[in-house]
Amino acid sequence: VLRIRADGSQGLEYCSPQFVRVAGHSEEELLGNHALALSLVHPEDLPELLRLTEEGIRSPAPFRWEGRCILGGQVRYLRLESEPTLLPNGDSLWSGVVTDITERWSAERRQAELLHHLRAVLSAADELIAAPDQRTLCRRAVELAHDELGLERCGLFLLEDEGRILRATFGTDMEGRTVDQGDWSMPVTASWTDFVRHRPGGGPRWKIDRGVALRYRGEVIGHGDHVMTVLQTGEQTVGVLFNDNALSGAPLDETRQEVVAIYGLLLGHILERKKAEEALRHSEASLQ
Repeated sequence: VLRIRADGSQGLEYCSPQFVRVAGHSEEELLGNHALALSLVHPEDLPELLRLTEEGIRSPAPFRWEGRCILGGQVRYLRLESEPTLLPNGDSLWSGVVTDITERWSAERRQAELLHHLRAVLSAADELIAAPDQRTLCRRAVELAHDELGLERCGLFLLEDEGRILRATFGTDMEGRTVDQGDWSMPVTASWTDFVRHRPGGGPRWKIDRGVALRYRGEVIGHGDHVMTVLQTGEQTVGVLFNDNALSGAPLDETRQEVVAIYGLLLGHILERKKAEEALRHSEASLQ
């Protein structure tokens, strides 16, 4: 319960035991120091709370605010709803409820990010289809995965030699730059065979390994999260897109990896289409 006095001064008159617990201060501290209660609000969200409070003082009406607070050293999203009661002496009492909406907000944020990345995938697909040749396609695929999907480090490999070799095309170096890696390849190891080459019924399109050795051109550069996303046309695998968190060390977001899987599906079909187009051009050139 917040009292706003006729002279404009404010102070809490009651705090629920639950709020006292999450606030990390005693009831006496919160009731005796309104500035302390306001200090729990995230600095970027405090101006909006103060603005709405001033509006409530001028024109008392049901109050609602959603924003960030720092409770116990963690950022939480709270919703504050209160109703005013006007007193004869000019004061007003605002009785309200504080609700933790962190989980709801996080879900909404993930959904918004997912939609953003899906739009990026569709935009990227249009650009990749327009690539003049497979080499340009592979380079742009890596650049777009980095720039539009937010993959900090990735590499595109094509399956060759009846599925026994992964041939590098382009990748991201340790400076975050797209570089040509076409001068090296690696065998499809036994641990990858079932995932890369044999996929009856489709199966998962990506797999993540956490806390594993991360490599650049075969050399170990650290440890972290590593993802393999297969590029497919139907049940046929044509390549693999690798990505990791070697640059930041931040855990990879599995929701984003689902978007990368969709990107990989589209990329697989575009690669096969581009390969067929180039084969047709070579065939026509040989007949001339």
